[in-house]
Amino acid sequence: MPLFTDCGHSKRDIRQFYFPLKSLQEPLVYEYRSTQQDSLPSFYCYMQTMIQHDSVFFMTNTYGADFETLQFDRELQTPQGMLLKSLFQYLPDTAGKRSQNQVEILSGNAFPYQVRDSNGIFVYNISWKNNIDSTQYSIIRNRRFGGDTTWTFQGKTYPAIWFYLRELRDRDNKGHTTVEFIGKEVFAENLGLVSIRRTFSGRVIEYQLMDKYNMKTLEDKFRQK
Repeated sequence: MPLFTDCGHSKRDIRQFYFPLKSLQEPLVYEYRSTQQDSLPSFYCYMQTMIQHDSVFFMTNTYGADFETLQFDRELQTPQGMLLKSLFQYLPDTAGKRSQNQVEILSGNAFPYQVRDSNGIFVYNISWKNNIDSTQYSIIRNRRFGGDTTWTFQGKTYPAIWFYLRELRDRDNKGHTTVEFIGKEVFAENLGLVSIRRTFSGRVIEYQLMDKYNMKTLEDKFRQK
């Protein structure tokens, strides 16, 4: 599966805007908070780079506001970019107990290392079945490189880039429900993803990187709750 479909010519290398894989051999937590007056809970991404033989893997455990595991994913670094190799979601039943659901990766383009100045589309496509109620879900996400911007994090301004998003989420349980999201992602140099914004049916959901620290700091946060 190619990383993108495009008919342009000029290429630009943007790998420095992804998460800093080399430094993340020492794992860190990225804390993302909602910009909508705390109407949505924060989430926390525990990230670590691991080198196995000649391969570089980037792994992320995502935790919710109550330190519950939401997701685990593993990406592989390739010359063309980062490819999603495995993804597990942890979905709650009616009693709140979470079970592991393996996700089928149809097109795992997580982040391209090269973009073109034309309208190249980077395709991401996954699907999974809820083990509890057999509901089938799918996400098709198209990214298009938007250009350069800047981002301020903890008082320092970083060069950044942004992507335009168009995302379709499908739910099938005795009938289909499809929701379209339009959005934007911002990646800052030597930081990675710093902003996620999606709009659907007039509603805006936006998260931004607010802090980063080690796992002990996260554990201390939850002990204090």
